[in-house]
Amino acid sequence: MSFFNKVIASIGIGTAKVDTKISSSRVIQGGDIQGIIQISGGQTDQEIEGIKLHLMTRYVYDETDHPINCIIYTYKVDEQFIIEKEEVKELPFSFQIPFHTPMTIKDPDTLKNIPRVWIDTDLDIRHALHSRDYDPISIDPSAVYETIIELIEGIGFKRRNMKNISAPNHFKTDHPYVQRFKFFPSCEKYSGSLNNLDVYMLQEKAETVVYFEAEKKAKGVIDSIKEELDVEEHHEKITLLNDDVIKNRDVISGQFADIISRLV
Repeated sequence: MSFFNKVIASIGIGTAKVDTKISSSRVIQGGDIQGIIQISGGQTDQEIEGIKLHLMTRYVYDETDHPINCIIYTYKVDEQFIIEKEEVKELPFSFQIPFHTPMTIKDPDTLKNIPRVWIDTDLDIRHALHSRDYDPISIDPSAVYETIIELIEGIGFKRRNMKNISAPNHFKTDHPYVQRFKFFPSCEKYSGSLNNLDVYMLQEKAETVVYFEAEKKAKGVIDSIKEELDVEEHHEKITLLNDDVIKNRDVISGQFADIISRLV
């Protein structure tokens, strides 16, 4: 191998490339994602020290519009090997998507997912710039997420939007972000007293914690001042067994209605 080829490969010219091929770009929360990592050798033999697949998303901090990239989960391929000149090597992979991965919807204008979720592949090449690959994926809601949203809508709300935000201090979570679902009242029972209902779902394997935040409508000067200062919000939470959410919809719906009534 020529010294010149090794030098230019060290700065990313003619170096090995990585291409992650995902079996399906749609994955359910808590489901498995599978595919092939394809490494194509460059103009010289190179030592691969490892491969990382980062499951990524973005969130905003303190309601600013500046998004922050966040690693949800990292799958590591610790195998070290030599990728020879112009060789093509394929490595299969499979891992579980964490339940706290945010669900996505397609923006009708840009046709991109909201929020963005993607696989960032990092090929660690010894004494050279890393090679990377970017693959967007769509995340469908788990049965628990889907049921909770349906129950809240059935009580008398419509979903306005959803957004990844920095996790509030009073949330018990190890993750830097949470996904906020913002609802607005669709029935007279709540439309006179609530502007919005924010709902956060922190799902784990066996149970889910649901946080409710109600933004009440101002009824006087003091309330108007509180609204301007963004302090007129009321909070409650409930911890549910995932099996109960699926099997006891009427009971869970009644619990949600009681919580919202207390917030109003």
